[in-house]
Amino acid sequence: MKFYLCIIFILAVFVEGIVSNQDKTAASAESTCGVFLNDVGAMGTLFEDMYLEWAIGQMELQNRISKVHGSAQRVIDPDIIDFDEQRDFLMEFCNQNPDKEFVDGVLLLYELFPENEQP
Repeated sequence: MKFYLCIIFILAVFVEGIVSNQDKTAASAESTCGVFLNDVGAMGTLFEDMYLEWAIGQMELQNRISKVHGSAQRVIDPDIIDFDEQRDFLMEFCNQNPDKEFVDGVLLLYELFPENEQP
Protein backbone atom coordinates (compact mmCIF):
# COMPACT_ATOMS: atom_id res chain seq x y z
CA MET A 1 0.00 0.00 0.00
CA LYS A 2 2.84 2.40 0.83
CA PHE A 3 4.35 1.71 -2.58
CA TYR A 4 1.16 2.81 -4.37
CA LEU A 5 0.89 5.93 -2.23
CA CYS A 6 4.50 6.80 -3.09
CA ILE A 7 3.79 6.34 -6.79
CA ILE A 8 0.66 8.52 -6.57
CA PHE A 9 2.60 11.21 -4.68
CA ILE A 10 5.45 11.20 -7.24
CA LEU A 11 2.98 11.43 -10.12
CA ALA A 12 1.13 14.29 -8.43
CA VAL A 13 4.37 16.22 -7.93
CA PHE A 14 5.38 15.52 -11.53
CA VAL A 15 2.03 16.69 -12.95
CA GLU A 16 2.04 19.80 -10.75
CA GLY A 17 5.54 20.62 -12.01
CA ILE A 18 4.43 20.33 -15.62
CA VAL A 19 1.38 22.52 -15.06
CA SER A 20 3.45 25.06 -13.13
CA ASN A 21 6.06 25.28 -15.93
CA GLN A 22 3.36 25.71 -18.55
CA ASP A 23 1.93 28.64 -16.63
CA LYS A 24 5.33 30.31 -16.36
CA THR A 25 6.23 29.87 -20.03
CA ALA A 26 2.84 31.06 -21.21
CA ALA A 27 3.19 34.25 -19.18
CA SER A 28 6.77 35.04 -20.20
CA ALA A 29 8.04 36.36 -23.50
CA GLU A 30 10.29 33.50 -24.56
CA SER A 31 11.33 34.92 -27.92
CA THR A 32 12.45 38.46 -27.15
CA CYS A 33 15.86 39.86 -27.86
CA GLY A 34 16.44 39.97 -24.12
CA VAL A 35 16.08 36.18 -23.96
CA PHE A 36 18.48 35.87 -26.90
CA LEU A 37 21.04 38.11 -25.18
CA ASN A 38 20.71 36.16 -21.92
CA ASP A 39 21.15 32.86 -23.74
CA VAL A 40 24.21 34.12 -25.58
CA GLY A 41 25.60 35.57 -22.35
CA ALA A 42 25.17 32.23 -20.62
CA MET A 43 26.30 29.91 -23.40
CA GLY A 44 28.42 32.11 -25.71
CA THR A 45 29.05 31.24 -29.33
CA LEU A 46 27.21 27.93 -29.09
CA PHE A 47 23.91 29.78 -28.69
CA GLU A 48 24.91 32.48 -31.17
CA ASP A 49 25.39 29.76 -33.79
CA MET A 50 22.10 28.05 -32.90
CA TYR A 51 20.16 31.30 -33.14
CA LEU A 52 21.90 32.20 -36.42
CA GLU A 53 21.01 28.82 -37.91
CA TRP A 54 17.40 29.36 -36.85
CA ALA A 55 17.45 32.87 -38.36
CA ILE A 56 18.76 31.55 -41.68
CA GLY A 57 16.02 28.93 -41.69
CA GLN A 58 13.42 31.64 -41.07
CA MET A 59 14.77 33.74 -43.94
CA GLU A 60 14.64 30.73 -46.25
CA LEU A 61 11.08 30.08 -45.08
CA GLN A 62 10.23 33.72 -45.82
CA ASN A 63 11.52 33.16 -49.36
CA ARG A 64 9.23 30.15 -49.79
CA ILE A 65 6.26 32.12 -48.48
CA SER A 66 7.12 35.01 -50.82
CA LYS A 67 7.28 32.62 -53.77
CA VAL A 68 3.84 31.20 -52.99
CA HIS A 69 2.40 34.72 -52.77
CA GLY A 70 4.19 35.92 -55.90
CA SER A 71 6.28 38.42 -53.93
CA ALA A 72 9.95 39.20 -54.38
CA GLN A 73 12.36 36.70 -52.90
CA ARG A 74 15.79 37.51 -51.48
CA VAL A 75 19.20 36.06 -52.31
CA ILE A 76 20.21 34.58 -48.94
CA ASP A 77 23.91 34.17 -49.66
CA PRO A 78 26.79 34.38 -47.15
CA ASP A 79 28.95 35.81 -49.93
CA ILE A 80 26.71 38.89 -49.85
CA ILE A 81 26.38 39.20 -46.07
CA ASP A 82 28.70 36.75 -44.34
CA PHE A 83 27.74 34.85 -41.22
CA ASP A 84 29.76 37.09 -38.91
CA GLU A 85 28.02 40.19 -40.27
CA GLN A 86 24.63 38.50 -39.89
CA ARG A 87 25.46 37.56 -36.29
CA ASP A 88 26.72 41.09 -35.58
CA PHE A 89 23.56 42.60 -37.07
CA LEU A 90 21.32 40.46 -34.87
CA MET A 91 23.42 41.16 -31.76
CA GLU A 92 23.31 44.91 -32.42
CA PHE A 93 19.56 44.85 -33.11
CA CYS A 94 18.92 42.97 -29.87
CA ASN A 95 21.25 45.17 -27.83
CA GLN A 96 19.33 48.22 -29.02
CA ASN A 97 15.88 46.55 -28.74
CA PRO A 98 15.88 43.99 -25.89
CA ASP A 99 12.07 44.05 -25.60
CA LYS A 100 11.43 43.38 -29.29
CA GLU A 101 10.96 39.93 -30.72
CA PHE A 102 14.11 38.24 -32.04
CA VAL A 103 12.27 37.45 -35.27
CA ASP A 104 11.83 41.20 -35.89
CA GLY A 105 15.61 41.46 -36.19
CA VAL A 106 15.66 38.43 -38.47
CA LEU A 107 13.08 40.04 -40.77
CA LEU A 108 15.13 43.25 -40.91
CA LEU A 109 18.21 41.20 -41.74
CA TYR A 110 16.24 39.44 -44.48
CA GLU A 111 15.43 42.82 -46.04
CA LEU A 112 19.15 43.62 -46.30
CA PHE A 113 19.69 40.83 -48.80
CA PRO A 114 19.10 41.84 -52.43
CA GLU A 115 15.98 40.76 -54.26
CA ASN A 116 16.30 37.76 -56.51
CA GLU A 117 15.91 39.02 -60.06
CA GLN A 118 15.02 35.63 -61.52
CA PRO A 119 11.36 35.20 -62.50
